[in-house]
Amino acid sequence: MTPQHDDQIQRWIDEALLKLRLGGGEFEVRWEWNASFTRRMGDALYLPAQNVGRVRLSTPLWPRADGVQHRQTVIHEVCHVADAWKSLHEPGYRRQGKHGSSWARLMLQCGLEPKRCHAVDRTGLARRATRVRVYCRCERGVEVTVAMHNKICSGSTYRCLRCKARVTPLPREQVAASEATR
Repeated sequence: MTPQHDDQIQRWIDEALLKLRLGGGEFEVRWEWNASFTRRMGDALYLPAQNVGRVRLSTPLWPRADGVQHRQTVIHEVCHVADAWKSLHEPGYRRQGKHGSSWARLMLQCGLEPKRCHAVDRTGLARRATRVRVYCRCERGVEVTVAMHNKICSGSTYRCLRCKARVTPLPREQVAASEATR
């Protein structure tokens, strides 16, 4: 990424805040690159304690996207930050979920179609397995993060949110067989 990209990204952030009538210093939106995003172009977070929004953009996907996709992504993420900010600071403003109607209205206010997915080619990019299946009383088990799976394997106890049974890394048939041999 070049300093030109950096300047343009900041201009898009400023443009979106102005169109959303948030350009008067109500809060700040900072941005950074993220090398681990291989499936998404970006993400956003509002940090109320600092009154700061944070936008992260994908280093691997950015060069594969065109200028229209770049602008769409930056403004898309700024609208997430603005949606979260407005829900906390504007009386009567109701946030309607991550890609809900409140976010969609902000996208339209910025002059963009409220699309939630990008169409950037991800061919050849590494994809880490971030979910692992664990088992409970549910028919197919549930998927958890690799970190949680490792904790379960190390003896931590977790319960399924659906069936409330203890989660195990082994299918119930194997658990039943191992308990029968004890």
